[in-house]
Amino acid sequence: MFSNGFVWDDLVFIRDNGAIRGLWPPARFLDAPPGLGQRPLLMLSYALDFRLHGLNPVGYHLTNLLLHILSVLAVVLLGRRLFKESRGGLLAGALFAVHPGHAEAVISFLGRSDLLATALLLWGFLGYLRSREVQGSSAMVLLSASVLAFALACLAKDTAVVFPALIILWDLTQGNFSPEKRRTTLLRWFFFIAVLVLYGVFRAATAGGLEDKVRWWGGGPVKNALLVFAAYGEYFRLSFLPVWLSPWYELEQLPGLNLWIGFGLSLALLTLVAFPLLLHRSSREAFMLGWFALGLSPVLLAWFLIGFGPRVWGVLPGTMIAERWLYLPSVAVCLAGAGGWRWLWDRRKPSFRWLWTGLGFIVLVLFGLRTFTWASAWKTQRALGQTILSRFPDSFLGHTVMGAGLAEEGNYNDAVEEYNRAIRLKPDLAWVHYNFAITLQDMGRAQEAVQEYRAAIQIQSENPSYHNNLGTILYQQGRLSESESELREAVRLAPEHVRARVNLGNVLDDLGRSAEAETEYREAIRRAPDFTGAYYNLALSLNRQGKKEEAVQALEGYLEHGGTNRIEVEAMIRKLRGW
Repeated sequence: MFSNGFVWDDLVFIRDNGAIRGLWPPARFLDAPPGLGQRPLLMLSYALDFRLHGLNPVGYHLTNLLLHILSVLAVVLLGRRLFKESRGGLLAGALFAVHPGHAEAVISFLGRSDLLATALLLWGFLGYLRSREVQGSSAMVLLSASVLAFALACLAKDTAVVFPALIILWDLTQGNFSPEKRRTTLLRWFFFIAVLVLYGVFRAATAGGLEDKVRWWGGGPVKNALLVFAAYGEYFRLSFLPVWLSPWYELEQLPGLNLWIGFGLSLALLTLVAFPLLLHRSSREAFMLGWFALGLSPVLLAWFLIGFGPRVWGVLPGTMIAERWLYLPSVAVCLAGAGGWRWLWDRRKPSFRWLWTGLGFIVLVLFGLRTFTWASAWKTQRALGQTILSRFPDSFLGHTVMGAGLAEEGNYNDAVEEYNRAIRLKPDLAWVHYNFAITLQDMGRAQEAVQEYRAAIQIQSENPSYHNNLGTILYQQGRLSESESELREAVRLAPEHVRARVNLGNVLDDLGRSAEAETEYREAIRRAPDFTGAYYNLALSLNRQGKKEEAVQALEGYLEHGGTNRIEVEAMIRKLRGW
C-alpha cells in the first residue's frame, strides 16, 4: 500500500491541484478542481498532507490509515454499546478493519472523503448517544460536539447528510420518542436538521448547473430505477461476499443484469418488510438493517436523480457502484456479522465454541488477505487499467486508464490504441479526449493534441484544466493571442489554478506586457506560496524590466520555499548583485 503512487483521480485531486498548495485563505478550497469545491474539509486534509509531505504519497497513505483506525475504534465502541459486552465490539471492529470492501477507501486517495465523513459521523454518533446519558453542561457539550462533527462530515462528503436519519432511527428503535421524552428528543433533532438545511444552502450555492441538453443517462426514469435495484443487489453482494472486486463498475456490463435487477428488487422489498418485523422483535437488529439501507440511500438516490444529467463537471454515466461508497453502510454489516457470531457462541453447545472461534478467525484472515492483495490493483495506472478490463472488457474507463499507464511507460503506440477504443465506446466524455490529448502532446503530435483539447472543451467548456493545457500547447506553437484567451478562461473558471496563472504570465511577458505578467505571477504566489515556479518566472520577468533587486527577492523566495535548482539560482543572484 505505502509503495503505491498517485493514480487516476489523484493526479487531479493532489498532484495538479493548486488549491492544496497553501492553507490560507480558507476560501481557496472552494476553488478546488471540478466536483471538489463542495468538499472543503477534504481539500484541507490534502493541503495539510502537502504541507507535511509535499508530493510524497507515503504521507497521504499514512493519513488514510490513521483515519481508518479512528473509524475502527468507533465501530468497536459502538459494538460494545449495542451488544453490551466487549467481544461483539472487538469482532465488529476487526471485521471493519479488514473488510475487502473498504480497501479502495483506504488504499486510494480518492476514498479520503469517505474516510473523513465516516470517522466524523461515527464519533459524532457516539457523542450523541453519550449526550443522552448525562445531564447538564456535559450533555450540552457532547450534543454540540456531535452537531459540529455532522457539519464537518458534510464538508467532507455529501453522503454525510444521512446522519440526522441515523440518529432518528436510533431514537425510534431505542424508545427515545416516548411521550415523556418526545419534546427533548425533537429539540435534539432540530439542531441536526438545521445544519442539514444550512448545508443544503451551501451546496446549492457551490454546485454547478445542468448542461443545456438534459437526458436520462440510463435511457429513462424506469430504467434508471431498475439499475438502482441492480446496484443495491451488488452492494449487498460486496458486503457479504467481497471476493470479486473492481476499481470501477459498469452496470450495463454485469453478467445477467436482469438477474441482478430481480435480486436487488427482492432485497429492497425484503428490507421494507423485514424492518417493521425486526423492530417489533429486536430493536438492535432493526437498527442495523436501517443503518445499512440509510447509509446506501444517498448514493442510490443521488444517482437516480442526477441520472437526468450529466452535470457540468461530467458525472460519469453507467455506474452507481464504487466500493468506497460502501464504507459507511458496511458498519451495519460488520455489526451484524459480530452479532451472528455471538449468537452462535451463546446459543449453541459449548463444545462447539472452538468451531465458531475458528470460523471467525478464518473469515478475518481471508478478508485480510483479500484486502492486502487488492492493494496491488492501485499500484500504477497500468495495473489499475488491467484490473478494470479484466472485469469489464468493454469499459471505456479501463481503456482510458490503460492508455495513461502505457503512456507513462513510454509505450505510446499501444496507448493511442487504448484511447481510440475508449473514444469509440464513449465519444461524448470530455476527459477521455483530454487524457488522449495529453498523451499526443507528450508524443510531439501537437496539432492532434490541440484537436483533442478542443473536442474536450466543446463537450465540457467549464473545466479549467482543459483550457490551461490547450493554452499551454498554443503558447508552445507561438499562437500567443489564442493562448492568452484560453489561459484567461482557465483563470476565470478557477482563480486558484496557479499553473494557469503562471502560464498566462509567460504569455503576457512574451507579448511585451510585463506589468500584467508580474501581476499574474504575484497573484500565483499569493494563492500558493509554495509554488516555486511562480517565483522563478517572476524573477525572470522582473529582470527583463530592470528591477534587479526585486528579481533577487523573488529568487530568494524560490530558494526559501524549497526550489530544487539551487546552484543555478544562487549563480543568478550573485550575477544580479554584481558579485
